Amino acid sequence: MSRFRRLGAGVALTLVMSFSFVPLVAAQEATPVVSASPVAVEDLELSGIKTYLVERVDAVVAGNATLLAAAQQYYDLVSANDFDYQAVWDQFGPVLVPEIEKARDVWINQSSGNYELSEGIVAGVPALSYYDLLLDAGASGEEDPANALDNEVTLPDGTVLQSPGSFYHHLTEPALWGTHPDYVGLKVDFDGDGTIEIGEALPDANFLLGTMQGLNQASLDLQAAVAAWEPTPEDAFTALLTMVPTMNEYFDDWKNSPFVLGQDSTAESFVAVSRLVDVAGILNGLLVTYDHVQGVVLSVNPELAAQIDAGLDEMMAFVTDIHAQEDGGTRFTPEQADIFAAQMEEMSSASAGQITQAMALLGIEPAS
Repeated sequence: MSRFRRLGAGVALTLVMSFSFVPLVAAQEATPVVSASPVAVEDLELSGIKTYLVERVDAVVAGNATLLAAAQQYYDLVSANDFDYQAVWDQFGPVLVPEIEKARDVWINQSSGNYELSEGIVAGVPALSYYDLLLDAGASGEEDPANALDNEVTLPDGTVLQSPGSFYHHLTEPALWGTHPDYVGLKVDFDGDGTIEIGEALPDANFLLGTMQGLNQASLDLQAAVAAWEPTPEDAFTALLTMVPTMNEYFDDWKNSPFVLGQDSTAESFVAVSRLVDVAGILNGLLVTYDHVQGVVLSVNPELAAQIDAGLDEMMAFVTDIHAQEDGGTRFTPEQADIFAAQMEEMSSASAGQITQAMALLGIEPAS
């Protein structure tokens, strides 16, 4: 079946402090169909992959500009009160809570949400993969000294963070949701129910502004890299070959998150939105990619082309079905998460093998 898939990243999301979130992924929107007729490698038309990526990354940049403006406004308020967070809360609490929730919504739906729809391509294409480490997937120097990026983030007070990890999940998410004690200005009872739960905190203004400045610049750098990039058949198949086998790995993050463990979770990352949404977003980018190269696989082995197509569809249906159940109120157990991961690994391994076979038939080597 031939189609050009796209998940809507701007779906309204209601943020509830108990972590009962309305899902980001809602439905696939109808968009122009890509031809799946047999075609030679040299005749592939891949501009649609770039168009998709440009649209998503532009949306990331716009969301980050909004986040940076909000962080600056918050910093100015806290600075004007000599960084006395209790005084800020006492005087401005009723105003700050909706503003923080609004920033979180932008982070989920506009910034990180659109990046996840880009990640299958960005992380899978060697010419762009650096930005995935910088923005979303890179470990900190403390976690992985040998492989962490050698980058610095300078905060407004002059503090320099050396190899701090990804801007989304090591820095801005823990800052906005208050899951790392060093990034919190003050733990507070947002909803006045007498209990301070995960996510009820005023961010450290210095840390929030500095990391949002870094996130904004990193996304601008990605935008420039994407603008200069011209996709090749090697890029497209390498993205598929690289990313498809990783689909099961995200389930471990999900298993340890509040979406499975609730308030017992000690996770600092992947607390804002279910990791299942991230998996669906990554798969969406891979589906878009395969739509644009399926024709060359058809030209050498129609049955294999259909198998790859069906395998990607199966993985997407699998993860979106689990997420729909989660969104409907089902709380899965860690043991169930492990079972789901094993099932996804079986599907993704089969798909990766088929993609490898297609590349061999076509004489396409992985991009480097």
